[in-house]
Amino acid sequence: DPLHSAWPIYADRVQLNRTVIELEVPALDLAYEDTRNLVYGKSTAHGTGVRVAVADTGVGPHGTIAVAGGRNTSEVEPNSRLTDWDGHGTHVAGVIASRADGSRRGGASEVDLFVYRIFSKDSLFASNFAIRNAIVEAAQAGCCLVNLSIGGGPWDLLIERAVQTAWSLGCVCVAAAGNDGAKLVDVPARYPNVLGVSAVGLE
Repeated sequence: DPLHSAWPIYADRVQLNRTVIELEVPALDLAYEDTRNLVYGKSTAHGTGVRVAVADTGVGPHGTIAVAGGRNTSEVEPNSRLTDWDGHGTHVAGVIASRADGSRRGGASEVDLFVYRIFSKDSLFASNFAIRNAIVEAAQAGCCLVNLSIGGGPWDLLIERAVQTAWSLGCVCVAAAGNDGAKLVDVPARYPNVLGVSAVGLE
């Protein structure tokens, strides 16, 4: 599952009798038209003067994604560590703000991107402390939007209050509705004043 520049592959019946196993993954075709481009058309330069925050696993380094600011809000890592250890945050940031040419350009490639790393390295969970601080600090930094591609877990008053604080400062949180296909929308997308979003597809 490569972080970027190639498609993931599934390898079956891999022989494990060697110390090093090399698998070749197919390179991305930059001319490939994904569903987003088919529905909305190719993105052009949008978002000048708008600040957008991505609270996730970090971002990059990546040659087409410029980071204007942000902070690591986890309790266990240096505040300045914004790099991505997983690839998820970079993917999200790229969809929003990639400055690549053609079909790989983000939907708003001219925004000022702020990165808040809420997941410490190799952790599958972000604390409510990290999420709360990311939301509030992004709003205080003048961000108009905070992207939260996270979901699940119990209703959390600390995060809900952070969302309300951001709202009062003119900052809207956008959160994933969920990945499990359930009819019930996950938190934080269910909180008041959060914009919940889900995927679209074409048949």
